[in-house]
Amino acid sequence: MIQKTYMFRSLQGRIRIVKNFFNYYIFKITKPSKSQYIVTLKPERKKKFKFKAGQYAKFSFAGEVTVPLSIASTPSSTSIELHINQQAPLSKKKYFKKYGKVLISGPYGNSYLEKKGNKSILAIAGGTGLAPIKSITETYLNKGGKNSIYLYHGAKNEENLYLEKYFRNLVKKYKNLKYIPVLSEPNGKTKRRVGYVTDIACNDFKDFRQIICYLAGPKLMIDSAFKILTKNGLKRKNIFSDQIPEIKL
Repeated sequence: MIQKTYMFRSLQGRIRIVKNFFNYYIFKITKPSKSQYIVTLKPERKKKFKFKAGQYAKFSFAGEVTVPLSIASTPSSTSIELHINQQAPLSKKKYFKKYGKVLISGPYGNSYLEKKGNKSILAIAGGTGLAPIKSITETYLNKGGKNSIYLYHGAKNEENLYLEKYFRNLVKKYKNLKYIPVLSEPNGKTKRRVGYVTDIACNDFKDFRQIICYLAGPKLMIDSAFKILTKNGLKRKNIFSDQIPEIKL
């Protein structure tokens, strides 16, 4: 961690002073679909950024903009994985250049993997809200967690299920993982579930007494899921979600 003071401009134009940050660089940029980027960061020094599965951090790109982003990789990984929508202002090429410098501060958020005894995990993600859910799921499985994980990923159409193949392969490895992709506007006939991910996920359960829930995605999705879950008996203390500010120019 570097003990210096830097000033960075957010996408909204506000100046932010960063006192303690970690030096990383862009190691790899991949595009698993037409609408999403996966950006992999590596530390410039041996000291790596520490966080809990499900948390987010603030990332300063190209010395120009600072934005909050959820972390998709596990805390034990030496690299940091980010999921970014192509439509987001941050996806502009001037910010995404291989070996480009990135400063990280944080971590932030209270929606991280909790030890809740024998409770099963219900994880509902919308769009790139899959990032923190991926971190939580992988961390739990890597640590030998045996309880069931029900991962619902909601997307508009097929191309937005950008990690469908990855999770279907993960299901083959871990018998306690269930992956359920949900499309709101499929391009054609599909074997996947169709509708709103919050409705489908919540309707699949009749008893929430042994459930802990993680939510990540658009605000409307999170608000809707929270209302449905609490109405159906899931206690507030067993619902975790961090609403990260939207990125706008």
